[in-house]
Amino acid sequence: MHSPALGADVAHASPRAAWLAAIGAIAVFGAALGILFGPAIVAAVDVWSNSATFNHCFLVLPVVLWLVALQRHELARLTPTAAPLVLLALMPASLLWLLGHLATVLEVQELAVVVMFQIGLVGILGGAVARALWFPIAYLLFLVPVGEWAVPMLQRITASLTVAGLDLAGVPVFSDGLLIEIPEGKFFVAEACAGMRFLIATLAFGTLFCWLYLRSPRRVALFLAATVLVPILANGVRAFGIVMTGHLYGPDSSVVADHVIYGWGFFALITALLTLIGLRFREAPHHRVVTDAREARPWRWTAAAGVLAIGFAASGPVLAALLALRADRLAEPSRFAAPAAAAPWVTQAASAWRPDWHGADAEVAAAYARNDAPVVELRIAYVTHQRKGAEPTAFAGQLGRAPGADLVGQERATITTRGGPLEVVVSHVFDPQGMHLVWHWYWVHGRFTARGATAKLLQLAAELTGRQRPAALVVLATSNDRGAPARLAELLEHLPSLAELLEHAGS
Repeated sequence: MHSPALGADVAHASPRAAWLAAIGAIAVFGAALGILFGPAIVAAVDVWSNSATFNHCFLVLPVVLWLVALQRHELARLTPTAAPLVLLALMPASLLWLLGHLATVLEVQELAVVVMFQIGLVGILGGAVARALWFPIAYLLFLVPVGEWAVPMLQRITASLTVAGLDLAGVPVFSDGLLIEIPEGKFFVAEACAGMRFLIATLAFGTLFCWLYLRSPRRVALFLAATVLVPILANGVRAFGIVMTGHLYGPDSSVVADHVIYGWGFFALITALLTLIGLRFREAPHHRVVTDAREARPWRWTAAAGVLAIGFAASGPVLAALLALRADRLAEPSRFAAPAAAAPWVTQAASAWRPDWHGADAEVAAAYARNDAPVVELRIAYVTHQRKGAEPTAFAGQLGRAPGADLVGQERATITTRGGPLEVVVSHVFDPQGMHLVWHWYWVHGRFTARGATAKLLQLAAELTGRQRPAALVVLATSNDRGAPARLAELLEHLPSLAELLEHAGS
């Protein structure tokens, strides 16, 4: 049935009123996302502030607003008309946040929040306006601080390129993973030297450059490939230059001492060269006449779309609250103590080595010795339930970050125990006391695993089923000599079942 009053509203609704209603709905929806998903947003901003890799994220919103302003004349020909069906996509995006929340994966939570905001923009503005603004809306993805998982790979690439350059230059070189040794001294490819900060910033810049100056898909693909490959190769050249400078002028030369500052200058030059090359191939922008014959809907239609958007986005937090209500009580680690080893191993007082596990609910620290063999250290970090700052996978990241310590190399290995095969992460850590062999693995949902992704899936399964949710990181460490692997495996055979220790820790 046709409503005369509604018909009058539609007839008299102006494009200006429609834009004001849409902007207001977007503002309210954005504020609602801030309330519903505040911890994820705060965590993202914290990463932008404290990680040089993601400082550029503060520029993303100003860039997006600038891109919208560039299209103001095109937008003036359009009228925002809400598309409520699009807003249904907010529910799976909110469920994605829920999975990230249950598995305490901040990157997934942050990605889900940005995607929800993008869906809300499309649903509130409508198809015509969203098509005109597709690039600024898509560019919001650069708000998500993701990519740290690639740092170890980039460290290895940088180390390989550096060693290859030294070989070509005829410099005697010995490499052990990320540790590079020349006659003048030792150099270590640390996380800060991996080039990730330059790679992500260059990719964000290159994507914007393509939108502004390139149109051909082939040119866009080539330039984007260059924004990925050139920083990686350039970082290898930079690292080679630093080590070569140490070879020629000594490890105390200014370039070696201030390599981070020189690195920024080097990459500023690389970015400038990429820009100059890209400008030689720029193309004229597409000019298209945009028309929109649809009438503006009344503001109540846009307001209703905003309310729907908030309701759909809230589905994840509502389910999270329901799951929290049905979860089992948390374990209390009241029976958590260092296990005694069987002879000939003798339990000793633990050393001063203490990884940074401030979020752990309980810890085990013990040392074991056999005859004149080097001591083996056992560390266990236990949490009653995983949350931000209390995750075994995050604790594992602290193993090579003690003051003066460097993680030289890391791989997985499977060892044979009386309980069956056990996969462990094998790390080589170098500090002032020398090289150490470190094994670690996780205990989650009653199972051992050495894979961070598997640990997260087991955590997610525990959360979804409402089961007890304790988890732990188990670490064995000793001096890295020829007998180190056998020594660690032998101690495991002389310890009580760690699985039973962890199972009964909260009983």
